[in-house]
Amino acid sequence: MKQYLVKMVFLSFILSIAHSQDKVVNVSSINIGQEFVIESEHLQDKRSIFVSKPKDYDITTRDFPVILILDGDFFFELISSTSKYLAYSHQMDDSVVVAIPQKHRHQELKGAGVVAFREFIKHEVIPLVSANFRVNSHRILIGHSLGGSFALDTMINDHELFNAYVAISPVVDSEGTPSIKQIGEFLAQQQGQTYLYLSKGNESGHYESTIPQLGEKIKKLSKDKRKLNYKEYPNETHGTVPLVVITDSMRDLYDGWILPEMGDLNSFNSLKDIEKIGGYKRIEEYYKDYSSRMGVEFSIPYIVYSRFAWIYHQEKQHEVLKEFVKEKGGNSESERVNYYLGQAYLYSKDYQHAIELMKVDLDHHPKHALGWYTLGQAYEGNDQIDLAIKAYQKAIAHASPGQSKEVDGIKEKIHKLIQ
Repeated sequence: MKQYLVKMVFLSFILSIAHSQDKVVNVSSINIGQEFVIESEHLQDKRSIFVSKPKDYDITTRDFPVILILDGDFFFELISSTSKYLAYSHQMDDSVVVAIPQKHRHQELKGAGVVAFREFIKHEVIPLVSANFRVNSHRILIGHSLGGSFALDTMINDHELFNAYVAISPVVDSEGTPSIKQIGEFLAQQQGQTYLYLSKGNESGHYESTIPQLGEKIKKLSKDKRKLNYKEYPNETHGTVPLVVITDSMRDLYDGWILPEMGDLNSFNSLKDIEKIGGYKRIEEYYKDYSSRMGVEFSIPYIVYSRFAWIYHQEKQHEVLKEFVKEKGGNSESERVNYYLGQAYLYSKDYQHAIELMKVDLDHHPKHALGWYTLGQAYEGNDQIDLAIKAYQKAIAHASPGQSKEVDGIKEKIHKLIQ
């Protein structure tokens, strides 16, 4: 009897797998980046680098900062996903992530090959990235352990190669290169142009005796308002500390990325709020000052720009919105702004402009039901009835289950157009 029951359970298991496989419609890979193979002159070897683009890279025309991470075979996925989520949460700028896997780790990051590896980055990796991606001059170097040591060594020996350095539990020495003395002297000479985030986990031995010494120097210098930060993470091991530091360092580096008076943006939602901060002129002044503090020119974040556009749209300030986009045009590539602007032209009965803008919006958001409905209205106003019906049908196809009332209204509209 037991043997029979076992066979029946096994048969049920096999049948459930077969049934679940019948439900699989399609299987495909998710691509998070590209691999480039370089025939390196400086390293006399073939080397791979991994590159991940920002989420909105292909729908914008602007340039992006670069984050370069060492030990890229371990950290590529982590830094790619973390930077994308922080950018999505308005904690930092979208960035192109470049990851370099190590082949001869100790030699390249702290041994005799440090200079050659740095020359490889400077003369081969950075030019390749610049030639293939829209990047600006803001570059961030992140390294862990031996990679942290390389970041510190690069900071004191070729500090203009990067604007910001993150050294996670680095190997530093009382003597040798880079030494605590060398790093301290370099930072003391800086006039706030170099950003450094140094961190240490709950680590013993060499890390316990050296990193805090350097951390004390940084704490003293940071009182002079230099862009220096030292933080200990007692709940993290040497292996887990990068998980936390990557997020903390980017949030610290980009502190003030969104104008503080705008809060979390969700509460910034009316014409009174715009008036309260001093209008868009205040935004322009703030980000000019922000760029000066960061040491590199930053555009006004598109989310700030589009928030203004959204408020004008919500408050039915259609002429103000059109004038705003015309005057401040550089950021109008934001697909959400195209949607708001499309509706503004629809309400002012400039149907051709509305059609053009809604098409741009729907290129990036093909499942946006309200976008299809707006496009249908513009076609209808322009007497392009066949196209209006097709757009309305798309709106119905992409409507959510809770929009049944709206769907009925669109069906009625289609019925009248057909008659």
